[in-house]
Amino acid sequence: MRLHPLVSGEMQIRPWLGELREGPAAALRELLTFLQPKTTWLPVPVYLVEHPVAGPILVETGLDPSAASDPAKTMGRLFGSVLFSYRLAKRTVREQLADRGIDPDAIRTVVMTHLHTDDHAGGVGQFPGGDFIVDRREWEVATARRSILKGYYRPVLARSGRWKLADYATAQPYGAFARTLDLFGDGSVRLLSTPGHSAGHQSVLLRLQSREALLYVDAAHYERQLREELTFPMAHSKRTHRETLAEIHRFVVEHPNALVIPGHDPRVWSQLEPVYE
Repeated sequence: MRLHPLVSGEMQIRPWLGELREGPAAALRELLTFLQPKTTWLPVPVYLVEHPVAGPILVETGLDPSAASDPAKTMGRLFGSVLFSYRLAKRTVREQLADRGIDPDAIRTVVMTHLHTDDHAGGVGQFPGGDFIVDRREWEVATARRSILKGYYRPVLARSGRWKLADYATAQPYGAFARTLDLFGDGSVRLLSTPGHSAGHQSVLLRLQSREALLYVDAAHYERQLREELTFPMAHSKRTHRETLAEIHRFVVEHPNALVIPGHDPRVWSQLEPVYE
């Protein structure tokens, strides 16, 4: 099995979203974040997994090709340019797949860690042949009324009718993680319930030939966030987020040779190899 970390583009955030402070003062500063200018650029990842049996799999869809020129298409007119600004990679995700010999229309499985629409689910419409696997709780929150106030845009999610809901009620513990699902029944790809950042955030654990690879995505945007177990501004549940960070931190301690990739850390992403086996 091979893992290709891809970048669909970058998003520009307000600096407070990356400061990761705790305490009462932090809550107040979260409310003031909209008054700050956007200054910091973060990578927006997509992961290609070449599975020997299931074929090519994606984790996330990244930015829609229209994100930079018309952000309203992925977050609506009100929020399209308020929180973030975007710039695309030189090659779209579909083009990057083709560069690696993968037909984008041959993608049959797309694991969605969560459904925040701009940087994670923005490209849903780019893969019409895929089944999109998402935590049931995440789907319920994302498709509820006024979900745009929590970072979801239902018109984008409606670009696919092939949603498969993962039910962690039947989950089993695996190592440091209390609730996991074996996606293909062979231990090669495990879905991990890692809520907190969003209601039903899930991470992905891959069994590569040489080591395991943990894609914890927005469970921790930055390596420092995991190391110091800091919750993220505007997390869905800070208590649950802390529990998730503790599980991931335990995994990292127990598996020092594992490949561990945070969601948006520019330093880490600048050092990743093109492919891991």
